[in-house]
Amino acid sequence: MVIWNLIRRCNLTCEHCYSISADKDFPGELNTDEVFKVMDDLKAARVPVLILSGGEPLLRPDIFDIARRAKGMGFYVGLSSNGTLIDESNIDAIDGIGFDYVGVSLDGIGATHDHFRRKEGAFEASMQASACAASAASRSACATP
Repeated sequence: MVIWNLIRRCNLTCEHCYSISADKDFPGELNTDEVFKVMDDLKAARVPVLILSGGEPLLRPDIFDIARRAKGMGFYVGLSSNGTLIDESNIDAIDGIGFDYVGVSLDGIGATHDHFRRKEGAFEASMQASACAASAASRSACATP
């Protein structure tokens, strides 16, 4: 299994983040073609599971192209998100990929989650994302650190 931090950019600045993310673009990240080449190498190495993560993977404009190719290559493909960007505007695209797993991270209930995520309303947005994913055909789960 490979948990792939495809992007460092994130819309949150979580207290416990190990990737030192921020809501800005970072130089040196792989472009789409480079990601595809790494995916070819992972497949050749017989990696069965690919979890697309970040930062926040939904901030990558090509995330659905990457996920679609990964599914087409036969990977078990997961999406690991903070959940704040999953809503009615993109749930059909997420569902259309056929992710095997959609994970939304939670750090507690209400104010506890918001405190760790350093954003008021993050808990509610994550809960809405979980409900959205659960109502679609995608398998969804809440992950806690």
